[in-house]
Amino acid sequence: MGIKNILNLLALGAMWGASYLFIRLAIQDFGPILIAELRLLIAAIIIFLFLISNVKRRQNIDISYEEWAPIILIGIFNSALPFCLIAFAMQNLTAGMGSILNATAPIWGGLVAFVWLKVPLSVWRMIGLVMGVLGVAVLVGNHSLFGFSGVGVEVLAILAATLSYGASDSYI
Repeated sequence: MGIKNILNLLALGAMWGASYLFIRLAIQDFGPILIAELRLLIAAIIIFLFLISNVKRRQNIDISYEEWAPIILIGIFNSALPFCLIAFAMQNLTAGMGSILNATAPIWGGLVAFVWLKVPLSVWRMIGLVMGVLGVAVLVGNHSLFGFSGVGVEVLAILAATLSYGASDSYI
């Protein structure tokens, strides 16, 4: 992996992790739904700017009428629903706990692919899933699911959001 890729990975991790801090700071003023809508609006603006600056990519966009329903489902389960659930949860969770729980997304992705798409779990995939679960457990600490000072519903909301990410990945 080259230095450019390493820097891109670090930048992506910083932006992704920082989003939980920004959500936590803004949630009391804006509320969960507006936070989710603002995240989607910012992403739409960035994608729009990217498309208008690159004619070649813009020419490749041709969405048929039959493709709209799946695209809307993907939008709901890969963006709208998880963003709302995460913003709801961040009203009472710390930014660190939110980002740690978000790390369950690839775990759910692997489990959903196994159950829904019948993707076989090789030994290495099983080891990866177990390591992911153990990693999240170590970072969360010795708290039980409903022992986070009464924020069990919020923990479940983030887990539902990451499950939604995993299900939408398999759907895609």
